[in-house]
Amino acid sequence: MSLVCGQCSKQVEIGEDLSSGEGSVLHDLINEVLLISIQTEPPSFEEISAAWPLPGSARKAIQDHVNATPISDKSTSELKDRNNSWIAHIPPLSESSIQHPLCQGCARACLEQMTARADKVKAEVDTLSLMEREMERLAIVDGDLEMSQEDMSRWRREQDSIAHKIDSMNDEVQSLREVLESYDRDHLLLKKQLKSMETESKDLEQEEEQFWHRYDALQAETEQLASEEARLQELIKYEKLILSSLQSSDAYMDAFCIEEDASGMGTINDLRLGRVLQRSSRADQVDWPEINAALGQTALLLTVLSRLMNYSFKEYRVIPRCSISCIETLGPERATYELYGTNDWQIGRLLHSRRFDHGMVGILVCVKELADFASAVDPSFQLPYSISKDRINDTSIRLQFSQPGSWTRASKYLLFSLRSLLQWALAHQTTLQSRDTTLPSR
Repeated sequence: MSLVCGQCSKQVEIGEDLSSGEGSVLHDLINEVLLISIQTEPPSFEEISAAWPLPGSARKAIQDHVNATPISDKSTSELKDRNNSWIAHIPPLSESSIQHPLCQGCARACLEQMTARADKVKAEVDTLSLMEREMERLAIVDGDLEMSQEDMSRWRREQDSIAHKIDSMNDEVQSLREVLESYDRDHLLLKKQLKSMETESKDLEQEEEQFWHRYDALQAETEQLASEEARLQELIKYEKLILSSLQSSDAYMDAFCIEEDASGMGTINDLRLGRVLQRSSRADQVDWPEINAALGQTALLLTVLSRLMNYSFKEYRVIPRCSISCIETLGPERATYELYGTNDWQIGRLLHSRRFDHGMVGILVCVKELADFASAVDPSFQLPYSISKDRINDTSIRLQFSQPGSWTRASKYLLFSLRSLLQWALAHQTTLQSRDTTLPSR
């Protein structure tokens, strides 16, 4: 036969031990039933069968076990004495909310509930025990219970120690309370400071953003200015090159260009000052019109040098007149000498040649005066060729009774000496203009 669980109404399977009526499980169950029946009137086998609907074999085994187990008065008394202490606390089965029989799952759930109730009851017992001890202590304090002198002394010492600890703890609590209040005040102050710092931080962030905007603008402006500066630097460099070129190319040097041509003859503004070329025949001599023009440029250069150097000649006055220039002596007996020649072979040619030679010597004397003046101003100055009377670099400046080649070399030395004087005068122009001298009269 099968049973139905009283809780969940599921089918309850009967174990083989119960269904066969053999084994210790069935015997233990019968003993429990007999033990419970001792507390009241022992039930009959029919009542047990009605309460526990078992199979026929199990029912027969129970009936045989009951009949074979005699219950003596002594056993009954011992069982009653042993179980009176806890059976009295077990509520009747009729008052239980659990309906039997139970399946395995419901039995496990009921067991867990009963375990939880047992733990709760144990906790209540512990609480009641603590309350009981406290009640006993209060009864001792109020004098309801009598104590020995030794217990009283020990109790008072404990009370004093506890009171001292309480006072110490109260002081500590008060100190901690004051510290806590101080912490609270500091906390409020820090909150205010934090709020102020947050506001300041926002202001700083705005200022930083504005700063970076200004920085970007200034950076762009700086880059633009740097580009403009680079452009201006390049322009300045270019202008300096032009200025240097202009400074190196003086107008006087351009106006009086003194050089040496390929044949070795001295020239002034591309006009040759000399009679014959090196290694050339007499038919290739330089014409007098070109020589006269070169001498006119030479006379003009002497006049310009006297003005640049702010110097007046002492013995001669140079009169530049292009190709018919001349030079005049200074003194009571004035004499004029021509600085030009001619190709005509006339009787007066000899007299003219003497006058031309006197004019060339006068030119050389004027150059010597300018060189001495420059040496007085700047002792480091020195002509490239020495001048002594009518000779320059030990070559006569006279044309008459001299070889044409010798006079040509002397003329070249004369031109190079004039170029050296012009370069020195341009370099010392400021110093020369500050000197108090008289310009030559015309």
